[in-house]
Amino acid sequence: MRDTTKSYPTIAQGFGLVGLLTLLMITQLPILTLSGKVLNDQLAKLIYYVIITATSLFIACVYKKVTEGKSPSFNLHISNWQILPFAIIGVLAITNGISMPIMDQIPMPELIKKLVSKMSMNVNVFTFFTIVIAAPLLEEALFRGVILDGFLKKYSPQRSIVISSVLFGIVHLNPWQFINAFLLGLFMGWVYYKTRSLLPTILMHAANNLFGFIGMKMSDSSDYNKTLYDYYGGWANYIIATVGAILILYLCIIFLKNIFAKEEMKMKTALDDHSDPEV
Repeated sequence: MRDTTKSYPTIAQGFGLVGLLTLLMITQLPILTLSGKVLNDQLAKLIYYVIITATSLFIACVYKKVTEGKSPSFNLHISNWQILPFAIIGVLAITNGISMPIMDQIPMPELIKKLVSKMSMNVNVFTFFTIVIAAPLLEEALFRGVILDGFLKKYSPQRSIVISSVLFGIVHLNPWQFINAFLLGLFMGWVYYKTRSLLPTILMHAANNLFGFIGMKMSDSSDYNKTLYDYYGGWANYIIATVGAILILYLCIIFLKNIFAKEEMKMKTALDDHSDPEV
């Protein structure tokens, strides 16, 4: 039974955390600009990202301890390692089969294209640490380890997962990343709800961001004027790739549901055996 009185955060508090993180991003931009003139630009961005995200996470942990009387556990244990490959493949299928086709339909202003192109042309090892290591660790701790975990103690799983996914999308601050972050948040939120472990979601997040990092390394400035149709070289390839990714996602969900069902059955059997009185 959910304890609706002593759990953090509420939905309003969740929006407050995202507002705090967004405020820190905006107010610390001058410091990022100045530090970028002294340090390597990507190193400055790594330090900027870690400071503002870790600060938000620290504040969330303090409030959680005050409200619930204990700090977040940030559980990394996983009972069945078969979950990981299906979870990771599922994330990549969402990005390629659902998110990218939707994002491709949203016009991107030339100014945004130029900014994204400029960022992509300047990736290095510090970029890798920012998006493939720091972001999965810190964002999963905040959005799944604190926000979703707290929601699940007060609200239904469906409502908790959807609202936490909306928050995860909002913090990316643009409609293109919102779409992918929201959809990935739904899938990662479901996996977290079933496992109550951050390890799968951290690895899922890292795999998705690694895919994006590789894409940036392999692209040039002209690629940002292309559509998915151009990348795939025609509608036939476009449709085959999209439908194939959706089918892969469907199969991953089926396999994961079977694994989760077996794990729940094992847990129920263990609890029943433990509660049976000795004859």
